[in-house]
Amino acid sequence: MRLRLPNFKEIATILGMMLVGLVWPDIDLAIPFLPHRSALTHSILVPVALLGIGFLRGPATGGMLLGVSVSLTADLFPRAWIGFANVHLPLWGSLGWMSPVWLVVNILAALILAQYELTGGGRRSRPLIPYVALGILATGYALTVEHSLWPLLAFPVLWFISIKLAAGVFGPEQP
Repeated sequence: MRLRLPNFKEIATILGMMLVGLVWPDIDLAIPFLPHRSALTHSILVPVALLGIGFLRGPATGGMLLGVSVSLTADLFPRAWIGFANVHLPLWGSLGWMSPVWLVVNILAALILAQYELTGGGRRSRPLIPYVALGILATGYALTVEHSLWPLLAFPVLWFISIKLAAGVFGPEQP
């Protein structure tokens, strides 16, 4: 795995967007017509849509997706999978027992796409600083916001799985 040190602007963009991605899933709490854990915010739908229309690219998209992955990993460990712990699809309702599956699929997709965006589609080496910051962010969020070690234990496992999946999708030299 090749690692590199990004420039200051790239670091600032990635770290800033990681923070945006970290709080993005819970924006549904401020939107009256969305239930908590809305599938619209507790997924990669919005970051991918922003990427698709060209609003976000490269480090900005990668950073936001990394932040979303940390937040969704923390959401994997509610006290019980009932009520607001479940992901809700618009016009459908609660996903019920499929909620953790929805979250895991979106975490893995976020991590794979983040790696792809941060490496310029595999044309550049991986930036070292964002991954160090990601570890610090995931640790801090799990311990101070979630007050749980479970997300901290689950995140490296999901990260490892995403790297293996990305290698299968993009080839061994890709993310």
